[in-house]
Amino acid sequence: MIETPLVSVIIVNYNGGELLLKCIESMLIQTHKNLEIILVDNASQDDSILKVEKKYGDLNNLKIIRLKKNVGFLIGNDIGFLHIHPKSKYILMLNNDAYLERDCLARLVSAMERDESIGAAQPEIYFPDGRVQSLGNMYDTFCMGTLQLGRHIGPEDFHLKKEVYEVTYPCGAVALLRTSLIKRIGFLDPKFFLYHDDIDLGFRIWLSGYRVVTVRGAKAYHYGGYSTGRINVDVYYFSTKSRVSLMLKYYQIWSLLRYLPTFLLLYFIKLLGISIKNRNAKPLIGYFKGLYWIGKNLRYLFRWRRFINTYVRRVSDKELFRVFIRNPFPILLHRFVSE
Repeated sequence: MIETPLVSVIIVNYNGGELLLKCIESMLIQTHKNLEIILVDNASQDDSILKVEKKYGDLNNLKIIRLKKNVGFLIGNDIGFLHIHPKSKYILMLNNDAYLERDCLARLVSAMERDESIGAAQPEIYFPDGRVQSLGNMYDTFCMGTLQLGRHIGPEDFHLKKEVYEVTYPCGAVALLRTSLIKRIGFLDPKFFLYHDDIDLGFRIWLSGYRVVTVRGAKAYHYGGYSTGRINVDVYYFSTKSRVSLMLKYYQIWSLLRYLPTFLLLYFIKLLGISIKNRNAKPLIGYFKGLYWIGKNLRYLFRWRRFINTYVRRVSDKELFRVFIRNPFPILLHRFVSE
């Protein structure tokens, strides 16, 4: 008899409220039954963990890890990873405001069991009202922006009728990862803190010789992802430092020389335009603040670069760029004008 693979579900919670209960309930009714739930609580101020303990405290496959302070989403996931079962074959990253249809996990596991070249798989992700949130995520070589299939790009452009198709990186809200691969290439980089952490992971998966895919028919729902539309200096700070970090960590020399100067110029022009349009200098302040962070953390970034080139990289940038948007500018121009 073939043993059903064990899936370790990592949920990082901070004041999840009723949504956390809905998230856990959706896992308990999955048709794939061999799973453990590792709930990492970031010192929540609400009663969400008390409600979980009251309703599900007697479950043998539920581990609750209470942290004394809020360490953030990325470190919270890394702590959860340290507590997975030794026989865990897959890790499911799951936001506390997301929930899955009953057969979602089984479909993801089945796709990865059939094809061992898949390192990560995400389902179709919708807003709770049924609108598409992401059918997969694409990136571009200039690191100018993320393009979500089904929202920013029409399905007809990417042959989404396939049951399984390649994307640049998995959505961090709901993603199934191969445990053995994550142990080799590392999990989440806490220095990203906000934005592009899942892109960072996707780069490593592709460069290690594995693939990232979306599985059609596997469906999940995620409350997050709504844009506030407010200008916030931190948004542009984190975005700038994360995008430059990606290039410095992963791009080979010829790619750096080709794409980094262009990104710095184009992104400056974009933020300058937004600043003028909104009569607000915060985007430009965030840009230079992000570059200052890069300067202070070059040693850290180049340690990562050495690790990638020594232990992770199995393919060239050319293979990585195969799953990037080849000509992002028409789409990015439309998004820029509409901002």
